[in-house]
Amino acid sequence: MTRSPRPGHRRRSRPLGGKRKYAAVWLLVTSGAVVTSYCGIQEIYATGSETHQALPVVVPPSPAPPSTTPAAAKRTPGPNPPRASIRPRPTPTRSRPASLPTPTAAPAVTITSPPDQAKVNGRAGVLVHGRVGDLRGDVLRIFVYAPDGRFYLTDDGPVRAQGGRWSSSIQQIGDGTRDIGRFFKITAIRADAACQDTIQGRTRDVNGNIAFLEVPPGCSIADAVAVLKTAWG
Repeated sequence: MTRSPRPGHRRRSRPLGGKRKYAAVWLLVTSGAVVTSYCGIQEIYATGSETHQALPVVVPPSPAPPSTTPAAAKRTPGPNPPRASIRPRPTPTRSRPASLPTPTAAPAVTITSPPDQAKVNGRAGVLVHGRVGDLRGDVLRIFVYAPDGRFYLTDDGPVRAQGGRWSSSIQQIGDGTRDIGRFFKITAIRADAACQDTIQGRTRDVNGNIAFLEVPPGCSIADAVAVLKTAWG
């Protein structure tokens, strides 16, 4: 059974002013904490931003390009080993067939005597010796080139050779005593058929000489030696 309050008796209620004061204080404290936290956060962001701007930018080094020969770059080159000397093998030479003649570098006709610049007696003349090879159809003729600029024929016909040697006698050299002390040139001529025809077609002069102002066509000088005429008689 519930009792009803007594008439004329009221319950005292707590004053509202205390609650409101507590709520205001709590709100003020909370607001101050929020504002302080916000300012601190802003300061942290600002400080971090300034620090970030002040820090230097470090660029990482770019990797070196790979070497095309890594093994050669890592290894230290040592001294080159000595090279082995290689001698070329000699080229085999083939011997000439026995049937072919061995070529010689010597001219086909040479004068071996008298020696060059030998002294001679014009009246006694001189005996000329020499060597001869294969003339291939040509013949050997002997001329003396005189100081008057003429080639004088001194033989009586083609000079014969035996065993690769030849000789021819020159009876006289020069014109008496008038050309003593002058040089004469003994000349071995290789004459072909045309040269032979020219020689045979020339007649002797009043002194019995056959002379030419130059070597006839078809004649070639094979060898020559100069002799000094020192006497006549």
